Amino acid sequence: MKLLTTLQGFSPLSGCAVALGYFDGVHRGHRAVLDAALARKDLVPAVFTFSLSKGGLSPTGKQDGRLYPDGQRIRLLLDCGIRTVIIPPFAEIASMEKEEFAQLLCIQLGARAVFCGEDYRFSRGAAAGVDELVSLCGGYGVSVTALPPVWYAGERVSSTRVRALLRSGDVDLAGRLLGRPYTLDMLVETGQQLGRRLGFPTINQSFLPGMVMPRYGVYATRARIGDTVFPGVTSVGVRPTVGDHLSPRAETYLPGFSGDLYGCRISTEFLHYLRDEIRFESLDALKAQIAEDSRRVLSIAEPSPAEN
Repeated sequence: MKLLTTLQGFSPLSGCAVALGYFDGVHRGHRAVLDAALARKDLVPAVFTFSLSKGGLSPTGKQDGRLYPDGQRIRLLLDCGIRTVIIPPFAEIASMEKEEFAQLLCIQLGARAVFCGEDYRFSRGAAAGVDELVSLCGGYGVSVTALPPVWYAGERVSSTRVRALLRSGDVDLAGRLLGRPYTLDMLVETGQQLGRRLGFPTINQSFLPGMVMPRYGVYATRARIGDTVFPGVTSVGVRPTVGDHLSPRAETYLPGFSGDLYGCRISTEFLHYLRDEIRFESLDALKAQIAEDSRRVLSIAEPSPAEN
């Protein structure tokens, strides 16, 4: 595996099938582009993408909210079979003219075949599209294949659609578009340990700045710990009952698990929206609701061996 985080100072690559895109979420539409590159068994499968440095800002300046941070996005790309990921800061490519970008692909990145979505844009101000890419890369003897959109349930699969589903709490459909459950893959942080005192110890995970925020509420989840998958009850929000009003985070109770996970990176997979985040009149009422949520979760996500 090769990871390049800048366009400065690395030796030219060679013999690559390069997939182009931001690949936020690595959803089913992205997989069509990646799978086309991976099908070129005579070439090294590579991804050329970029890193955003200003919170959730897209290259067009919209505050979209990212589905996944760069580290998780890279891990998903590698899991697909990609062997080389080139992910420079967006600032390194933002001002490139179209001819310069094509030269980068075909000479410095060693592309022999290029793959992208049919709406792919590049160059300064996203002024150029697939037709220009075909023409420019053709001058270097490099083929360009533009893949059509993937459709699901009558609508196009897109990161924008996945974000909207998460904001509405529909993690079931979001997971089907992604091809896997929406996952919060973050370190476990030290909390106030109120859950432990209530008899329901929890793990706390924060959403990084710029990430899309799922609808506040309680979800059926599962957490991958070692070789085992544990069902979980995850509350996303600001804990109105205890009044701490911290920044939004995910707090997960794992029935049947005991142990110290502080500082561990845990994948929490969101399966189903259970209920709204509400303020309870007492901690006893909160405890009773957590117990009821746990019973519901056990019927949705039974423990099982982790998938490879």
